[in-house]
Amino acid sequence: MLGKVFNNRYEIVSQLGSGGTALVYMGVDLLLDRKVTIKILRPEFASEEQFVLRFRKEAQAVASLSHPNIVSIYDVGFQDDFHYIVMEYADGPNLKAYIREHGSLSIADSVSIASQILDGLQHAHEHGIIHRDIKPHNILFCKDGKIKVTDFGIAVTMNEMAELNHNPSNSVVGSVHYIAPEIVQGMKATEASDIYATGIVLYEMLTGRVPYQGSTPSEVAQKHIQGGAIPPHKINENISMELSFVVQRAMRKNPELRYTSAKEMRDALIKLGLTGAAMTTTRPSRSSHGKNASGKPRKEVNVKNVVILTIVFLTIVVSGLGFMAMHAITKVEEVSVPEVVGLPYEEAEKMIEAAGLYSNKDFKISETIEKDKVISQDPTGKQKVKVGRVVNLVVSSGTKQATVPSLENMTRREAEIALSNQQLTGVFSETYHEEIESGKVISQSPTEGANVPLNSTVNVVISQGPERKEVLMPNLLGLELTKAQGVLEDYKLEIGKTEKMESHEYAADVVIHQSVEKGTSILEGSSVDLTVSTGPGPAEKTGSVAYIVPDDNQPHQLKVELKDDDGTTELFNNAVDGGYGYYKEVPYHGKATLDIYIDGELVYTYQWA
Repeated sequence: MLGKVFNNRYEIVSQLGSGGTALVYMGVDLLLDRKVTIKILRPEFASEEQFVLRFRKEAQAVASLSHPNIVSIYDVGFQDDFHYIVMEYADGPNLKAYIREHGSLSIADSVSIASQILDGLQHAHEHGIIHRDIKPHNILFCKDGKIKVTDFGIAVTMNEMAELNHNPSNSVVGSVHYIAPEIVQGMKATEASDIYATGIVLYEMLTGRVPYQGSTPSEVAQKHIQGGAIPPHKINENISMELSFVVQRAMRKNPELRYTSAKEMRDALIKLGLTGAAMTTTRPSRSSHGKNASGKPRKEVNVKNVVILTIVFLTIVVSGLGFMAMHAITKVEEVSVPEVVGLPYEEAEKMIEAAGLYSNKDFKISETIEKDKVISQDPTGKQKVKVGRVVNLVVSSGTKQATVPSLENMTRREAEIALSNQQLTGVFSETYHEEIESGKVISQSPTEGANVPLNSTVNVVISQGPERKEVLMPNLLGLELTKAQGVLEDYKLEIGKTEKMESHEYAADVVIHQSVEKGTSILEGSSVDLTVSTGPGPAEKTGSVAYIVPDDNQPHQLKVELKDDDGTTELFNNAVDGGYGYYKEVPYHGKATLDIYIDGELVYTYQWA
């Protein structure tokens, strides 16, 4: 592949990496003499028409975007069986590689990077484009200090989620730590899904780790739905309660409780005033909380604030108001913890948030408390605590847990029985699938082996088989049954019921009626009922022919041809002299046409009813 040139312009220089669907190369734009990134669709996907269409459609959509925090797309093309995209080249590492090497970032850099990601997402969302796969791997650094968001449009489907246990090397594994709960549950990705993923990326930048971990990808995915993350400020003491709140709001499991837009979240970060000079740094500054740091992380020092506090302190000492003033400076507002025991968790969460507090939940089986209602809380209700305190909630998961069975390759009825045996209920939907036969399970969520409360619902997607196209119904009337069957096969249609009926208009074994009229739109694979004549067909009639070949003393080739309900019959085809007379009584069935040809040219036509 090295040295290959696309479109007589883009030359491949070296390989940068590979993903689950594409190979990525560094190249040179020979026309503009600049570096570019060239992404080539893997050959195994190049033959899948729907995948290729999505690949090109997404690329063309993103190419319409123009934003300093989004990787620009320069060209999209197809050459020598390769589908390719030419993009802007980012000259720095990706965010994931940086975190792996250095650990957590400074607070200023973390907020700066998150703000730039949100800037880019807001622009994309305003143009109707959802990223669907925000993760540190897709955040690139540039030498000028900006970050670039890349790889738009990589949708994580329920089918891919179902394959996680069976194929841990799947490219979706890299995404599962950042996937929104609604996508895990098979729902459509929205702007809120991108905000959730950005919240997790910010969490990882601040703490050096992702909030949810597990032994298998499906276990991690399940934690996005039911797990509770440790608040960032509990991991890194440098993180303020206000910043921790922004992260946790973005990571709400209910999309409606997150920020309403990427801009709203960005504005919330900017209001904290934490970015400082980090907005113009060429690389993120290394946090003392990083991989090679020892002991507790050092708190960041703001020189201006130190000077101000020093002056205040000296003034207090001189004025003799030391203790009282220091108490006033350090005092934190206290609030009363809401009493939420017995309330539904979502209602309790809103009340706690309205009081300026945070909530964290754990599930517990309960024989007496209704599912999703709060069993206990710590601190207890009406207790006075400082603003920003975490209220730990124990939430009922119902009386007992059920293990989700594997529904692979089952029919809908079989899946219903398997779920019912585990006291679970299926919510079924259907979609087309090129490989899985109609009526069989494509995917399920939660996945096999997940523990869920009894009477929970399991989302199951059933195959409708390959997507069927619409065709226009052909005319079969007057065709022999075998020929009609061949025409239907050409149109990817099937013969349904075949009835026989006496007809004096059509000969035996000829189609005299079709259940779908000609020219009607009909789906491929549909059945068409036919009625076939048993005869006797039209009564025999007789027509008279009298024709004299022009008398020009020249020989001529005379041909006489009959077309009627029995087909085409050649009555005469011989060389004759000029002046030759052809006379004949011709029997025929139905409507007939008799054509006379002289030397291959039609010269006369008889038409008989």
